[in-house]
Formats: sequence, C-alpha cells, structure tokens
Amino acid sequence: MDSADEYLEDFDLNQNQTNALYDAAFNMGPGKLSQYTEDGSKFSGGNFFLQFMGGGDGVKKRRYAENILYNEGESVHLDKLKGKSMDQIMDYLNSLVKKDEKKK
Repeated sequence: MDSADEYLEDFDLNQNQTNALYDAAFNMGPGKLSQYTEDGSKFSGGNFFLQFMGGGDGVKKRRYAENILYNEGESVHLDKLKGKSMDQIMDYLNSLVKKDEKKK
C-alpha cells in the first residue's frame, strides 16, 4: 500500500476513512484510488465509492460497505449480506443506523 499511502497523504483522513479507501484500492485495483478527491464534486469524499457500483450485487455490497465505513465509521460484515437481496441489505444497513442512533 505504499503508493496508496503516498496518494492519500495529501488528504486529512481519519483511520476509518483511510481503511475504507485501502479496502477499495485492494478490491478495485490501485488505479481507481487515484480518482479519489475531496473537491466537492458528485463522487468526492465519501461518495467516491458510489461511482463504482456496476458489476452485480456483490460489487454493490462492497461499495456500500466501504461507503458506510468511510462515512459512518461502521464496519459492515459482508458475510452477513451474502445471498441477501438489496431490500434485505438495506434493512440490515438501516438497523445499523438505528442502533448507532440509540447509542447517542
């Protein structure tokens, strides 16, 4: 991840954001990480992952999980989502948000 470290050193990221970007770089290849930016555009910052949603439910699950880790600091275990429909996935993700709101 040396090249990822070098690229990301220009951004002020917390550990969860960095981990989400490392995960994306591992899953998509390091070339995609070079498209990460914080310029306020549609796919800037935490929305970076959402531009790479093509490729079926498995890919969508990975991108959602990376997005949630980046934005919410919540690690989603993909094994819990295996074989689930997108509706079931959304229910699971919403339950995480509700659980987090109860903590506050």
